[in-house]
This record gives sequence, structure tokens and C-alpha cells, in this order.
Amino acid sequence: QDGKLNQAAVVLSPGIIENGKIIDMVKLAENLRSLHGQFSKPGEKILVIVLGPSINVYTQVFNLPILSKGSLEEAAQLNLQSISPIDWSASYADWQKIGEQEKEGKVELLGAFASRAVFDEYTKALSAAGFIPVAIEFPALGIARTIKELAAGVDLEKPQVVLNVG
Repeated sequence: QDGKLNQAAVVLSPGIIENGKIIDMVKLAENLRSLHGQFSKPGEKILVIVLGPSINVYTQVFNLPILSKGSLEEAAQLNLQSISPIDWSASYADWQKIGEQEKEGKVELLGAFASRAVFDEYTKALSAAGFIPVAIEFPALGIARTIKELAAGVDLEKPQVVLNVG
């Protein structure tokens, strides 16, 4: 609003979410409506990008040969299907390019997988509270995307350490 970042928070009581899974949908929706009210009027919809709980996300790094963008997309999807630790039809999956080794002719990708059932519950609670989820981001992929976009001056060809505390 007016070029400023608006921030708000609600503290969830114990027992609403446990181990990344929603236990009390009604209370979660109430808390989310309270959060919604800190940003807008009742009935207004707010578009949100959701950072899902990392406890419910499996990540894995994998390599592919350097390919054209279309071929890379197709190869990444096929690799995700083959390395998925959960039933592919019951999961959400995404990937992000995290490195390229031209000398070796390969690209490094970070894949992430999550249960549709778990994340669909979050989408349902958010929708009930007036939020419209436009994307659900997996924590590791969110960090990788942020580094890629904001890492001006960082040599991504060299090993880097990123800490996610919290």
C-alpha cells in the first residue's frame, strides 16, 4: 500500500496445526480471517503466495544434461516422476534450476514433492478466510528462487551456504 510493505501476524493456539498438518480447520480459518481483517475489508479477496510447511515436503537435487528450455522442462518433469518418494498422482511437485556446470555439460536442479491432501487442506482454509492462493511455494525452492533473483554479486559457480533458521 503506497509502496510500503504491510505486515501482520496472528499467533495460532497449540493443536490447530501439528507436524505440518491441519488438526482444527475451523480454528485455523478463524485465525486466518482475523489476519485477513488486518489487511482488508470483509468480503475482499486477497491474492497470496503460500510458503508451505517444510515438514511435509521432500526435496532432492538431481542433474540433467544441458538442454534447450523446452527439452529441459520435459526432462525435469520425467525425472521428477521417476524420483518422487510419494505417489505421483497424489502429489504436487516442482523444480528449480540451481546451478549449471558448462564444462561438464550438466545442469543441477532442485526438485520438491508434497502431498496434495495436506496442501489442499491449507488451500481450503485460506479460501474460507478470503485469501486466494495463487501459488504454494516449497521452502527450499523459495530460497533457491530468492537467491537466484537477488544474489547480485554472488558467484553461484562457487559453493555457497544458505541457512534457513526457524
